[in-house]
Amino acid sequence: MPPDLKNEMGVDAPAQAGSDQQSQQFKASFQGELGKINENLQYTATHAEQAKHGPMAGKRDALTPAFQSALAQIDPANTGKAQGAIDSTLSTTRSVGAEVSAFREAAEKAYDDWQTRQGDFDTSIGQIEELEAWEDAKAPTLRQVSGMIQKQVDQRQYAPAGVAFDALKPKLAPIYEEYQKQKAAKEQFDPQLAALEPRLAEAATPKFDKLKPKQDEIASGKTTMDAAVAKKDYVQGLEVVGQLEGQVDTYQSALEELEQQKAAYEEALGPVQSRVQSVAVSEPQYVKLQPQAQEITSAQAGAQASAEGEEFVQALSQVQDVSSKLDALDEAKAEVDRLKAEYDSAYAAVQPRLQAAASSEPQYAKLQPQQQEIAAAQSTMEAAAQAGEYEQANTQVAELGAKLDVFEEAKAEIDRQKEEYEAALAEIKPRLDALSVSEPQYAKLQPQQQEIVAAQSTMEAAAQAGE
Repeated sequence: MPPDLKNEMGVDAPAQAGSDQQSQQFKASFQGELGKINENLQYTATHAEQAKHGPMAGKRDALTPAFQSALAQIDPANTGKAQGAIDSTLSTTRSVGAEVSAFREAAEKAYDDWQTRQGDFDTSIGQIEELEAWEDAKAPTLRQVSGMIQKQVDQRQYAPAGVAFDALKPKLAPIYEEYQKQKAAKEQFDPQLAALEPRLAEAATPKFDKLKPKQDEIASGKTTMDAAVAKKDYVQGLEVVGQLEGQVDTYQSALEELEQQKAAYEEALGPVQSRVQSVAVSEPQYVKLQPQAQEITSAQAGAQASAEGEEFVQALSQVQDVSSKLDALDEAKAEVDRLKAEYDSAYAAVQPRLQAAASSEPQYAKLQPQQQEIAAAQSTMEAAAQAGEYEQANTQVAELGAKLDVFEEAKAEIDRQKEEYEAALAEIKPRLDALSVSEPQYAKLQPQQQEIVAAQSTMEAAAQAGE
């Protein structure tokens, strides 16, 4: 063994043997066994656990003093004197050699076995570092275990390091696999969420009470997503963000539909509202149309209630119904105006005749029932007109005209008869006056005179009565 190696191994050179054959053979045998031991210990010095290598080196170091002691006992003149010591030393040396050889074999196997794991271990360290960067909850424990294994490797405790790594590897694999899934999911999740966030913010803005259930559903989904992200469950987060995209699409479609419905309602409401505000049926001639006006007001209130309830399709239908009712009211007002114009014209035509028919001259006393009938018909007609019943009033004014025709014919007949009476009376008036003279020679004629006077009185009474 070179001097520097001996110093490195801590082995002093054995004592010089004598030149006798026994000494030379003993030295050769001992050095042969010691050389094997030193070769094995040279390997274990750099490949075996120091705590186990040290005691083995100590056993080797103890062999040299034993060799020197046995060598000192050799007597060239008496070979049997040191043979027992020689045999004992060589036996011990061979025993230590066998132990060191087994130690080296175990160390070499442990080292070689570890070398087959070193690459996987290095990969595992990289995976643990990724998990630490990910802030995985299990990363500290994994780092602690891997650190212990690295310490065992540094101390050349390859066998327990291999056992510990074999236990770590199947535990790390599913954790790292889950991390890879989450990382891959995050790479999809982040851009999807970034694109969705402005839409989520818009969907959170209250616009229609009717859409609140959809907004609540979106808010609930976002809470679930945020909770998943907080625990780095991007697989669930990706699933939920996909669901949220669908929910936001549904919400926005519903929002657009409601906005379109509202716009259509408001567009229809504008002109109708101005027409409703201008509806005027408080004039006497339109009293009959007040129920229609009230119906319009009620229908408008119904449309407004539907709109406030965000039922814009129904509100639009109701506004259109209000428009139809307004059209009907306008037509009814136009018809009332037409009938009123007819009535006013007809009434104006009979007005002078009514005034003439109302005069109460004695000769027309016989016509009082007709006058009363005309007056009653006039009152009924005027009441119908006041109630806005112009169609009925027009019928009645026509009937009143017919009654006036009859009355005027009767009046004309009375006038004719009166003229005839007055003409006849004028003819006999001198004769009647002559009869009033009471001359004595005509005393005999007094009964006749009285009869004539009575007839005259009856005649005058009949004329006074319009007969």
